Amino acid sequence: MCITQITQNKKQYLSLLLLADEQEDMIDRYLEKGTMFVLDDDGVKAECVVTDEGNGVLEIKNIATDPESQGKGYGKKLLDFVAQTYCDRFSVLQVGTGDSPLTIPFYEKCGFKRHHIVKDFFTTNYDHPIFEAGVQLVDMIYLQKPLAVKKQIGEFTLLHNELSAEQFIELWQSVGWGEDPSLEQTRLAMEHTLFRVSVFHKDKIIAMARLIGDMGLDYYIKDVIVRPEYQKKGIGSLLINELLQFINDNGISGTDIFVELCAMPDKIPFYQKFGFDSNEAQRLKMMHTVKNPSIALSGEPQ
Repeated sequence: MCITQITQNKKQYLSLLLLADEQEDMIDRYLEKGTMFVLDDDGVKAECVVTDEGNGVLEIKNIATDPESQGKGYGKKLLDFVAQTYCDRFSVLQVGTGDSPLTIPFYEKCGFKRHHIVKDFFTTNYDHPIFEAGVQLVDMIYLQKPLAVKKQIGEFTLLHNELSAEQFIELWQSVGWGEDPSLEQTRLAMEHTLFRVSVFHKDKIIAMARLIGDMGLDYYIKDVIVRPEYQKKGIGSLLINELLQFINDNGISGTDIFVELCAMPDKIPFYQKFGFDSNEAQRLKMMHTVKNPSIALSGEPQ
């Protein structure tokens, strides 16, 4: 599978483009000025066109998957690719769509939230009524999601809040921690995560960690995962520092952070280097009270 930018003869993919925007002259308004990508997996399966809307907003103008290939995650992969590719140049990813029971839930599952509405967009701009899933599209619903913070540390790329459920499961499987979580369970866990950080090496997801809890109350560090072949390289320390820095950046002090190591007591020395104290009575629940969490990279890597 590969995703490629198309710079010439974009109309060769018109049949795909028309799946998402069924009036060709409307496509012509953005196609040439937009940046186009296609996803190839033994043939082109999906396409996406994005445009720079100014003020740090990148808009998805068109995204579509071949009907015979729908339901296989190609659209989600294109969205993830765009988010990761542009997160160092834009702060917001935006998409406009009709108020359809097919498209709105898809974008909401991908982390988008409703932002604003352009009234009567479809009835004003199209020369015929547009229907989807039996619903006539009238207003344009704009949804937005913040793009992840992207950091480059040596050969590793760090992304904040851009970890997908599929990437989580892939990492989980790499360390063999037991029964794999379901996709639905993982998506729910991602939705209830306050902050997450992932590490990539040459576009490959190699590590992650997440923080759960309520602002101002206790926090829990969960799912610190590093691929076996990347352990002992400082990645674990990098993850913990990013989590602590997140709390520091949000102006929180005197906050308790917990990590539970019931099945991994050998990790106690690693967390102790970050100021965590173990309590055997709490089954190796370690606690660290953040006083000045701007901690330099330290400790043995996980």
